[in-house]
Amino acid sequence: MEDCCKTESRGEAPSPKKCPSCGEMGRKVQRITLESLVTPERQWCIGEHDWLFCVTSDCVVVYFAADGSSRFNEDDLKVKVHQKHPQDPSVLVCYCFQHSPDSITWELKTTGDSTVLESIKRDMQGEGCNCEQTNPQGGCCLGNVQKVLKSAKFSLDQELVKGP
Repeated sequence: MEDCCKTESRGEAPSPKKCPSCGEMGRKVQRITLESLVTPERQWCIGEHDWLFCVTSDCVVVYFAADGSSRFNEDDLKVKVHQKHPQDPSVLVCYCFQHSPDSITWELKTTGDSTVLESIKRDMQGEGCNCEQTNPQGGCCLGNVQKVLKSAKFSLDQELVKGP
């Protein structure tokens, strides 16, 4: 059987902590993140590596081993990754509580405001918060949610300025 976890060699050793595809620095993620999000067919590839997350939106790699020996693309995951689709309003930005840019924008349009940040902060106190297991970046989504909220508010303000 072919070893589908190995990265293609390009003639030079990969730099530690740099994505083997785009060359950008990765962010460390815990093994539990990969164990939760990698499809059952690819679980065996997780191994004992230290894993990093590639945030570059136009890069196909989502996770890569720090030693450059293995990687996972979005097709290897159970979920779409917000950082890989920042302009797709249907891709979740909060994986624990199921918030997407669409749902945030809908609330802004319907109520004139958003309670998404307060809602997430409140819900984080309960048992529903599992960022390390549900969020592909392996941690809290609040920074991403804030960016989406700011962008949605800006877009709606621009629509008001332009008018119908």
